[in-house]
Amino acid sequence: MLAQANDSVKRSLQYLTTLHDRRYLLALERAIRKQIRSLADHPGAGQFELELDWANAGYRRAIVKDFKIVQRIDGNVIVVNDIFYSRRDPKRMKGSICMEQGPLRETLLRL
Repeated sequence: MLAQANDSVKRSLQYLTTLHDRRYLLALERAIRKQIRSLADHPGAGQFELELDWANAGYRRAIVKDFKIVQRIDGNVIVVNDIFYSRRDPKRMKGSICMEQGPLRETLLRL
């Protein structure tokens, strides 16, 4: 998982503390991390992310509740590029790869 994806999910969960209780948010975070771990067994899982066709990198998406996980396969490594709360206003999601149209900075963290 890229550092930006980890930061993004943490920010989103922090935002949700005003809307949900702690137990729900912990369960939600576990579900997101479980989905990411399952990508190791099912690397082709998820639909192609049409919003990122311009990058021509084969991005896929997985949905967990209201979170979108954007990943791609790079050789033998699954790269989780972003995880974000999809019910937020897209204009507020600055820095999300879905809003950029240029090269992506990537620092890999292994699952």
